[in-house]
Amino acid sequence: MALSENTEELLRVVCDIGEIKSMRVALQSSVKAGVIVGATTTVCGLLLGPWGVALGGTLAGATTAYAMNGKFRSVPDVLINELNKAQQLRLALAVKNILTQQNILTIADFALKVATYDSVIGLLIPIVKSFLETDMRATIL
Repeated sequence: MALSENTEELLRVVCDIGEIKSMRVALQSSVKAGVIVGATTTVCGLLLGPWGVALGGTLAGATTAYAMNGKFRSVPDVLINELNKAQQLRLALAVKNILTQQNILTIADFALKVATYDSVIGLLIPIVKSFLETDMRATIL
């Protein structure tokens, strides 16, 4: 099957890459968590001194960790479940352009090259990261 025929299948093969499976993203949660922890720690430090810094940081960190549980998601989950059709097409087009430059013209070729050549993976990871950071405004962890 040619790369241009099935966008969803192409994205699924991208999601099967081990390095991409292990990537996590925070969809606009890390900054919020950092501000909450920082502000709470500062206020407690001002009120209680050095022990307040320790107490505030611990309590704020634990509370934020509990509140943000589940906000950090795997990249494949975001790519498969969160992208609208236009975003899927933009990402697939970027992937197709790189693969075409590498003379990979079918999804079967792509799956084979991903399994055997790290250079193909090295070309795709920056594309996926850039897409997530610009289009999804996600933080890559």
